[in-house]
Amino acid sequence: MGVHRILMVLDNYYPPDIRVSKEAAALIKNGFNVNLICWGKEGCLEKEVSDKLNIFRRVKVDGFKKIWSVFNYYVNFVNPVWFKELDEIVRELNIEVIHVHDLPLVKTCIKVAEKYDIPVIADLHENYPEAVKDWMSSERGLKSRLYNLFMPFRRWRKYERSVLQKVSRIITIVEETAEHYVKDCMVPAERITLVRNTDLAENLLKYDLYSEIIEKYNGYFVTTYIGAFGPHRGLEIILKAASQLVEKIPELKILIVGGGGPPSYENTLKSLVTDLNLEGIVEFTGWVNYTLIPTYIYISNICLIPYKLSNHTNDALPHKLFQYMAFSKPVVATRTRTFSRVVEGHNCGLLFPSEDYKALAECILKLYEDRNLALEMGRNGFKAVREHYNWHDDERRLLELYNKIFRL
Repeated sequence: MGVHRILMVLDNYYPPDIRVSKEAAALIKNGFNVNLICWGKEGCLEKEVSDKLNIFRRVKVDGFKKIWSVFNYYVNFVNPVWFKELDEIVRELNIEVIHVHDLPLVKTCIKVAEKYDIPVIADLHENYPEAVKDWMSSERGLKSRLYNLFMPFRRWRKYERSVLQKVSRIITIVEETAEHYVKDCMVPAERITLVRNTDLAENLLKYDLYSEIIEKYNGYFVTTYIGAFGPHRGLEIILKAASQLVEKIPELKILIVGGGGPPSYENTLKSLVTDLNLEGIVEFTGWVNYTLIPTYIYISNICLIPYKLSNHTNDALPHKLFQYMAFSKPVVATRTRTFSRVVEGHNCGLLFPSEDYKALAECILKLYEDRNLALEMGRNGFKAVREHYNWHDDERRLLELYNKIFRL
């Protein structure tokens, strides 16, 4: 029968992308030939094989090509530059399935797939139209005005409903977004597969721990956020909560590990640190290598996810939650539908109302004063990852989906 050939499509740089990496590894391990086309930076390898994943990188275009591709996308949600690249690689590699990550390139992939009569799997990492609403709410200037004029929320919703009815299968990360695709996008439930942002605890625990980081923060009560920046992530709420705690927790250390998002937002956060006299208490590490993340979680007493509540974040269930839980760390997070289901459902942390920094401070203080409660919640989180939120289950569902497509 031969090896079945899959093309994953990522409208971003690779690495890093934890979800793409896990899914590709699972498929490769089970005998599929997996190829990935993604963006690359100047000077990067255009073709590379990494852990048996065939990676094809394309440098972003400038000048007239960029204007032309943006204009076309604004008009009909098809990117001509991506179409040409996909068409070539599908033809040359005799690709049998296109597996596209996130909503923006779904229609472009459908157009290519129709040409070769092959199926498309839409792997949706989040409720994208709602995410766009969150991202653009903080943008200012001409770019924001043009985007909101030509790509308003209602267009994204209409586009989502249209293209998701045409794909062969949908992969989603949480039950709540699956309900949205059935109810709002009229997608039959049997065409939707749940593949969550879980991991295997043993995968995370296998990494070496860096002694210099452990020694640096020895003796502190470390409260940590790990991930990307952006106004919808609510990082300023952590800083305001810290200002309530400096006298009650003298050994307090707040670590903000990560970066990205609008540069103005990070500048606002750093200005707030100065305004609240939190120098020496709050540290921004910037982006760190993924291999360092386990050490930062290991040294933490509490791990945070302070998202601002929206239709986007209400259905979010990020990798960081399960990473925190895998290290037996109590989680303090915003009260959302998904966090309520996981964190409260398994008693592995505390929740607070969106943007209520005083309530966040109270949660941190409660876990500081009651170390036995913190230990119990951490153990509950580890148990939940082992028994309910582990990659074995999600990998199995991914493989069952592909076995159905290829009728194996």
